[in-house]
Amino acid sequence: MISDLEGYSQALNKNLLTIEDHNDILHFIQQYLKIQVITIFSHHEIQFTPKVNEKEQDELMNIIEKHAMGPASPSVASMPIQLLGDSKAELIIYCKDRVITDFDQLILDRTATALAQFLLRKHYVEEKKRAEESEWLMSWLDGEYSEESIHEYLAYHMPGMKPKGAFVCLCKLDPFNKYSNVDLTYFKLYTRTIFEQQALRCSIEKRFADFYLSE
Repeated sequence: MISDLEGYSQALNKNLLTIEDHNDILHFIQQYLKIQVITIFSHHEIQFTPKVNEKEQDELMNIIEKHAMGPASPSVASMPIQLLGDSKAELIIYCKDRVITDFDQLILDRTATALAQFLLRKHYVEEKKRAEESEWLMSWLDGEYSEESIHEYLAYHMPGMKPKGAFVCLCKLDPFNKYSNVDLTYFKLYTRTIFEQQALRCSIEKRFADFYLSE
């Protein structure tokens, strides 16, 4: 069992070097154990690997809910996916025709670790990109770029976008120190959602007590 587990871990870690989508990890464990994989993300998205029809989805979710409420089903096992101290998802495996073995549990644990590493790497890349975009945007607002260089940047980084115009809004929160970091985060999320519902690309940046909204 140990040699099989190490072989699985080595193959999975090798794949981590090249995969660009978390679905590849889910398919990997599904194919290896020949079981149903269900992933419940923190934003309430539920993913079934392999895909199943709506009736089967309802049946599987019913089984999972009963397992969570107790008594635990011997055919279900789950593992939380932790990212920077927060729970980002729940990785669940379900065996219809047999019970979950200790080996299944170990495979699930290794897979959950690999999935967390992949999501962390993706998070780091996205945060780095967002920071670079933020720095460029603030330099743009400060008038450091020519119109030609702005067009070149947008054409390179957003080739599919065909802008019809842009605008900048200034939102001042007074008194600023009244708001916690959580309040400000929700403000940015809520504001971005409003614009994105209208198919508008929105960037929100904070400077001192002001928020700059650019479209």
